[in-house]
Amino acid sequence: MNCDKSIMNIKGVGAKTFEKLKRLGISSIKDSIYYYPRDYVDRGKIKFISEFLNEEYGTVRAFVETVSSRGRYGHKGNILKLTVVDKTMKCDVVFFNAKFISDKFKAGKEFFFYGQIKFEGYRRVMMHPEFIESSSPSIEEFLSIRPIYSLTKELSQNEIFKIQKKVFKELNEIIPESLPETVILKNELCSGDYAVRKIHFPDNFKELECAKNRLVYEELFKLQMTLYMIKRNTILKVGPSLSDIYVSDIIESLPFKLTEGQNDVIKEIFNDSLSQKPMNRLVQGDVGSGKTVVAMIAMAAFAREGFQSVLMVPTEILAEQHYSFFNKYCEDEGVELLTGSSKKKDIIYEKIKMGNSKIIIGTHALIQDKVEYNNLAFVVTDEQHRFGVRQRSALFEKGNNPNVLIMTATPIPRTLSLILYGDVDISIIRDIPKGRLKVKTHYVKKEKINDMYGFIRKNIRSGRQAFFICPLVEDSDELNLTSIEKYYEKIKNIFSEFNVGFIFGKMKSSEKEEIMKSFSRNELNILIATTVIEVGIDIPNANIMVINDSERFGLAQLHQLRGRVGRGKHQSYCFLTSNNLSEMGKQRIKTMCGTNNGFEIADKDLELRGPGEIIGVRQHGIPEFKIANLARDLEVLKKVQEDVSEIIRDFTPESMNQFFEVYLRETFNGFTI
Repeated sequence: MNCDKSIMNIKGVGAKTFEKLKRLGISSIKDSIYYYPRDYVDRGKIKFISEFLNEEYGTVRAFVETVSSRGRYGHKGNILKLTVVDKTMKCDVVFFNAKFISDKFKAGKEFFFYGQIKFEGYRRVMMHPEFIESSSPSIEEFLSIRPIYSLTKELSQNEIFKIQKKVFKELNEIIPESLPETVILKNELCSGDYAVRKIHFPDNFKELECAKNRLVYEELFKLQMTLYMIKRNTILKVGPSLSDIYVSDIIESLPFKLTEGQNDVIKEIFNDSLSQKPMNRLVQGDVGSGKTVVAMIAMAAFAREGFQSVLMVPTEILAEQHYSFFNKYCEDEGVELLTGSSKKKDIIYEKIKMGNSKIIIGTHALIQDKVEYNNLAFVVTDEQHRFGVRQRSALFEKGNNPNVLIMTATPIPRTLSLILYGDVDISIIRDIPKGRLKVKTHYVKKEKINDMYGFIRKNIRSGRQAFFICPLVEDSDELNLTSIEKYYEKIKNIFSEFNVGFIFGKMKSSEKEEIMKSFSRNELNILIATTVIEVGIDIPNANIMVINDSERFGLAQLHQLRGRVGRGKHQSYCFLTSNNLSEMGKQRIKTMCGTNNGFEIADKDLELRGPGEIIGVRQHGIPEFKIANLARDLEVLKKVQEDVSEIIRDFTPESMNQFFEVYLRETFNGFTI
């Protein structure tokens, strides 16, 4: 069977089912083969009815005692009810609109039922279980380990199970091996064909474990090899470089002394920039560590040699703040601001095209077709995970192999760095500017809210300002969260003697700009906000951060929000409130109250939530893994990296190309090889 054929070649897959499968990304036989289960159920583990916990799923072996059928009052169809019994107790088995199966059940017949048992007083009830007569020749399949797949609307587990069964029944060809034999033997891995078949239909858990081990290794191996190839291609490129560096006057003009971490990163950037190999560097620095200053100094160096550099940030507010800061120290280098709200864009476009603007700061407006750069040599992206792959690529393509600097205040655990930035050199600014006070963080219980309000009132009267964070713009009864407008009215009434404003992402840019300017001028004492203020807002006078419904945020996001205060000379405070703390929520609160270290927080976030939710993996151009899990499979990742290093050590360019042609000849999880 040709794997590239449509899934509609499988008997039973018509146009309607095909549309459902397409929503899961399954269009071809091959898509189906590599659509792995998300979990498994061991139906062969049979329990007595009395052993079940409430709402537990499992398999029961029982005799039919009675069978009854009646119509549904006010509805079409009927209700089929069985009373079944095993050695321990009875259970009601109920089917709706199942007249067509009523003749299958006779008193005295023995069946296996798989489903969920619920407690209704002393009664036990199973609704719509799957079933099979104990004498059926298909009993072995029914009692096997069954795969559980992620579904879409109107597609059942039974439907997709049957489709997958048919696919593998008709798959007579051997699935091509995608790992070198030396790697398979060294790591005692099973074949790719065996792994793919057994990941769907294992006969026992030993086979399942064997298949998982192989596929996890394979996924990480292919990714590491791909990242190596990307890095190798970067190494082979020739890009713009600096011949000299003279920015000491800018560094000396700063009203503060650079930290050791900042100086180290600046040296690394300049060492990269003196080479003809384009720089590809990630700078991780905790909130307030001074990454922007580092970027400004590097951009000034490029400007003084006649090159252009750009800094792309996710919001207009942040772009304007950076523009104002850069202009203080680099005005002579030709600093330009370009955002969606910029006036006289045609004049700005012309200045950029002619090379008169050397340092350009902006948002997505930087990548518009109308923007033509004269000699773009240095590209800086701030909070890169907020930009899509195409957006970043569009900016890089505006230059000729430009040097690339990525900045993030979202500390990334080393585990994730190894994957997300395997093709990038990494710099870390661990220290924060001298004299900056740590933010004191407290969890506020419901009965202590008024005490918190009193503390905030005292701070505002002494001249300070406060942020109040609300997670939603509109009401949500389901989540029991208050909308920002209602929350604004509430806080406005509580603090009626002060000026209160609010801001959220969907407001017009001009409105947001005016509100932030009012807050920065201390015309507003309290600002109610959504996470629109998460990145880059710098108000040194604000020393209070209240995060409402804190259970709705991940640790990294809580840390980012807390980072909006603690930027001035006054002691700052972060208060976390919650109406419903889960076990995970309690661990987050404990972590936030226990440390201000973003890297410790990032590691804990990885442990609690896994990699997929922490940082938009897809935003980095690397898709989510089908089967590997970075939090769980760190040791496998380390082993893979050792193996990859060993494989490529003795490769010539010719043998490397041959290797990629043989083993990475297709698209890997959305990565074009």
